[in-house]
Amino acid sequence: MSVGQAFSFTAFTTAALDGVPQRRHGVAGASNVTAQQAGAGLGTAILVAVASAVTSAADQGGEAARLLVGYHVAYLVASGVVLLEAVAIAVLPALGAVQQAQARKKGSRRSSSASGLSSGT
Repeated sequence: MSVGQAFSFTAFTTAALDGVPQRRHGVAGASNVTAQQAGAGLGTAILVAVASAVTSAADQGGEAARLLVGYHVAYLVASGVVLLEAVAIAVLPALGAVQQAQARKKGSRRSSSASGLSSGT
Protein backbone atom coordinates (compact mmCIF):
# COMPACT_ATOMS: atom_id res chain seq x y z
CA MET A 1 0.00 0.00 0.00
CA SER A 2 2.77 2.43 0.83
CA VAL A 3 4.36 2.08 -2.61
CA GLY A 4 1.03 2.92 -4.24
CA GLN A 5 0.60 5.92 -1.98
CA ALA A 6 4.08 7.18 -2.86
CA PHE A 7 3.21 7.20 -6.56
CA SER A 8 -0.27 8.63 -6.11
CA PHE A 9 0.69 11.45 -3.71
CA THR A 10 3.00 12.93 -6.33
CA ALA A 11 0.20 12.93 -8.88
CA PHE A 12 -2.29 14.36 -6.37
CA THR A 13 0.07 17.18 -5.43
CA THR A 14 0.74 18.00 -9.08
CA ALA A 15 -2.99 18.06 -9.83
CA ALA A 16 -3.73 20.17 -6.75
CA LEU A 17 -1.17 22.81 -7.73
CA ASP A 18 -1.96 22.84 -11.46
CA GLY A 19 -3.47 26.15 -12.47
CA VAL A 20 -2.97 27.70 -9.04
CA PRO A 21 -1.10 31.03 -9.02
CA GLN A 22 2.41 30.79 -7.56
CA ARG A 23 1.49 32.98 -4.58
CA ARG A 24 -1.28 30.50 -3.61
CA HIS A 25 0.80 27.29 -3.80
CA GLY A 26 1.22 27.16 -0.02
CA VAL A 27 -2.53 27.21 0.58
CA ALA A 28 -3.22 24.71 -2.20
CA GLY A 29 -0.50 22.36 -0.95
CA ALA A 30 -1.74 22.58 2.62
CA SER A 31 -5.30 21.87 1.51
CA ASN A 32 -4.06 18.86 -0.46
CA VAL A 33 -2.16 17.41 2.50
CA THR A 34 -5.11 18.04 4.83
CA ALA A 35 -7.45 16.22 2.45
CA GLN A 36 -5.02 13.28 2.22
CA GLN A 37 -4.74 13.02 6.00
CA ALA A 38 -8.49 13.32 6.56
CA GLY A 39 -9.17 10.73 3.86
CA ALA A 40 -6.67 8.30 5.34
CA GLY A 41 -8.16 8.69 8.82
CA LEU A 42 -11.73 8.36 7.59
CA GLY A 43 -10.91 5.37 5.40
CA THR A 44 -9.18 3.57 8.26
CA ALA A 45 -12.09 4.31 10.61
CA ILE A 46 -14.61 2.93 8.11
CA LEU A 47 -12.61 -0.25 7.53
CA VAL A 48 -12.18 -0.79 11.30
CA ALA A 49 -15.93 -0.29 11.79
CA VAL A 50 -16.70 -2.83 9.05
CA ALA A 51 -14.25 -5.37 10.48
CA SER A 52 -15.61 -4.87 13.99
CA ALA A 53 -19.24 -5.20 12.94
CA VAL A 54 -18.59 -8.35 10.92
CA THR A 55 -16.44 -9.85 13.69
CA SER A 56 -19.22 -9.24 16.22
CA ALA A 57 -21.85 -10.79 13.96
CA ALA A 58 -19.75 -13.82 12.88
CA ASP A 59 -20.92 -17.21 14.11
CA GLN A 60 -17.83 -19.22 13.16
CA GLY A 61 -15.53 -20.89 15.70
CA GLY A 62 -13.45 -19.00 18.17
CA GLU A 63 -12.27 -15.42 18.43
CA ALA A 64 -9.45 -15.84 15.91
CA ALA A 65 -11.81 -17.23 13.26
CA ARG A 66 -14.29 -14.39 13.79
CA LEU A 67 -11.51 -11.79 13.56
CA LEU A 68 -10.31 -13.38 10.33
CA VAL A 69 -13.79 -13.13 8.82
CA GLY A 70 -14.01 -9.47 9.85
CA TYR A 71 -10.64 -8.65 8.30
CA HIS A 72 -11.52 -10.49 5.09
CA VAL A 73 -14.70 -8.48 4.68
CA ALA A 74 -12.88 -5.21 5.43
CA TYR A 75 -10.28 -6.02 2.76
CA LEU A 76 -13.05 -6.90 0.30
CA VAL A 77 -14.69 -3.53 0.99
CA ALA A 78 -11.34 -1.78 0.45
CA SER A 79 -10.86 -3.70 -2.82
CA GLY A 80 -14.32 -2.66 -3.98
CA VAL A 81 -13.52 0.99 -3.28
CA VAL A 82 -10.27 0.69 -5.25
CA LEU A 83 -12.17 -0.82 -8.20
CA LEU A 84 -14.71 2.01 -8.10
CA GLU A 85 -11.86 4.53 -8.05
CA ALA A 86 -10.24 2.82 -11.04
CA VAL A 87 -13.48 3.08 -13.00
CA ALA A 88 -13.82 6.74 -12.03
CA ILE A 89 -10.25 7.43 -13.12
CA ALA A 90 -10.96 5.80 -16.47
CA VAL A 91 -14.35 7.45 -17.09
CA LEU A 92 -14.18 10.96 -15.62
CA PRO A 93 -11.44 12.37 -17.88
CA ALA A 94 -13.38 11.20 -20.92
CA LEU A 95 -16.54 12.89 -19.62
CA GLY A 96 -14.56 16.09 -19.01
CA ALA A 97 -13.22 16.00 -22.57
CA VAL A 98 -16.76 15.58 -23.95
CA GLN A 99 -18.00 18.53 -21.87
CA GLN A 100 -15.10 20.70 -23.04
CA ALA A 101 -15.80 19.79 -26.67
CA GLN A 102 -19.48 20.65 -26.23
CA ALA A 103 -18.58 23.98 -24.61
CA ARG A 104 -16.22 24.83 -27.47
CA LYS A 105 -18.90 23.88 -29.98
CA LYS A 106 -21.45 26.12 -28.26
CA GLY A 107 -18.91 28.93 -28.10
CA SER A 108 -18.18 28.69 -31.82
CA ARG A 109 -21.92 28.70 -32.62
CA ARG A 110 -22.41 31.85 -30.54
CA SER A 111 -19.50 33.66 -32.16
CA SER A 112 -20.58 32.67 -35.67
CA SER A 113 -24.20 33.69 -35.04
CA ALA A 114 -23.05 36.99 -33.53
CA SER A 115 -20.83 37.71 -36.51
CA GLY A 116 -23.71 36.81 -38.83
CA LEU A 117 -25.95 39.28 -37.09
CA SER A 118 -23.40 42.05 -37.19
CA SER A 119 -22.58 41.54 -40.89
CA GLY A 120 -26.26 41.49 -41.83
CA THR A 121 -27.01 44.93 -40.40
